[in-house]
Amino acid sequence: MTEIRALQIIALCVSILVSTACNRSFTFIHLSDPQIGFLDDSPGYEHSDSLMKAAFYQALSCKPDFVVNTGDLVNNPGDAVQDSIYKANLSILGKLPYWALPGNHDIMGYSQGKRDDYLAKRGYDRFSFVHKGWAFIGIDSNCIKDYTESDEAEQFGWLEAQLRASEGRKGIVVFFHHPVIRKDMDEPEDWAVGSPLGGSRSGYAVVKISGRKLSWTFVPTEILLN
Repeated sequence: MTEIRALQIIALCVSILVSTACNRSFTFIHLSDPQIGFLDDSPGYEHSDSLMKAAFYQALSCKPDFVVNTGDLVNNPGDAVQDSIYKANLSILGKLPYWALPGNHDIMGYSQGKRDDYLAKRGYDRFSFVHKGWAFIGIDSNCIKDYTESDEAEQFGWLEAQLRASEGRKGIVVFFHHPVIRKDMDEPEDWAVGSPLGGSRSGYAVVKISGRKLSWTFVPTEILLN
C-alpha cells in the first residue's frame, strides 16, 4: 500500500477472551505488508529477508494458535527471488496454521488473468474457518479497490454466505488488505491510506480484547533486529 513504508511488517498479536465455562483464551497473529523487495537495494533482498525473519520469530513468542497475513506478500509478483524469500520464511512457522490474502502488490492491477496467476501460485485468495467458536473470514479487497464489478459481486455473494453460516458464533473476524477508513466514515473515498497502527511506523502490536475493552502496545520493527 502506497503510504506504508518500505519493508513494513505489522504483526498483530490478538489475545481473544473466549466466553466459555473454563474462561479459556487464545492468541493469533495478524501480520501484513512484508512486501519483500520494497525499496530494498541490498543484495538478494537481504534486508527484507532479515526483517521478515525477525518479525516471524518475535510474533511466535506469543505462542499463537494460527497466523493470518493480509497481503503485499512481495513487492513484485513477477520477481522469482522475492517469491522464494517469502516461501522460505514460511518454514519458520513449521506446522502452525497459516492463511494469506493478496495485497495490491501481489496483483498489480486486478484482472481475472492476474487473479488466475495469483491462484496458481498461492492456491487461494479467500478463506473461512472456525476456531474455538469464533469465525474467521478473509477476502480479496483488490477487486473492490479496482472496481471490478462482476468479481466483486461474486465475492460479496460468497462473503454473505459465510456470514450467514457464522451466525451464532462467539464472534466474527473479517480480514482484507485495504483499510476501510482512515479517520471517519464521512471522509472522501481513498484506498491509499496508512496503517491504522501508526501511519508510516513499522512494527507490530500486542492487542488484548476482553468484552468491549481493547488495549494495545505498539513495538517498532527496528528493535527486532537489535
